[in-house]
Amino acid sequence: MNPNVRANQLILMGRLHERQELRVLPTGMPVFDCILWHESDVTEAHATRSLGFLLSARAVGPVAERMARLQTGTSIRAWGFVAPRRQAKAESAEQARVASSLIFTINEFTLGE
Repeated sequence: MNPNVRANQLILMGRLHERQELRVLPTGMPVFDCILWHESDVTEAHATRSLGFLLSARAVGPVAERMARLQTGTSIRAWGFVAPRRQAKAESAEQARVASSLIFTINEFTLGE
């Protein structure tokens, strides 16, 4: 991996655990907020570790409209990026605070795992 490339990409398979109703911003942009449940086994320090966690997620635009049609319990494979829930106004890492809450912004998804 090139250390000069700044990447923030996440691919996650999970189930729609909780969902909000589709909302529309004053700009007319649709937004869909949900919580995903993820389970997997990963390797850490040559040992298998079982994970299970809830993750806040959001989709905007046409992806939000498609996700709003999904029922709770639907399995999806989603990709996008992770961001702080509220954007910090810092000029550098030294000025920034640790994000207390992150959200997975979904740019696209497919059904099933």
